[in-house]
Amino acid sequence: MPAGRFREPDVSGHHSVKGESREVSAKLLVNLAGERIDAALARMFGLARSKAADLAEAGNVQLEGRVVGKSARVEGG
Repeated sequence: MPAGRFREPDVSGHHSVKGESREVSAKLLVNLAGERIDAALARMFGLARSKAADLAEAGNVQLEGRVVGKSARVEGG
């Protein structure tokens, strides 16, 4: 299964530090093969698709170690 990574901004309210982020690593589910990365992230992590797209467009999403944009497709296997 392909591995995906994205960096999610900390949204913990008054405890957050501007620019603070955390790195999340996950194996993408086989049933997400063929999906756009923004749609896959939205389904996996309960994000709004627009938020997932923003993360990808900001260069915060990687598939197999390479940065990908929001329209990259999740590969199966």
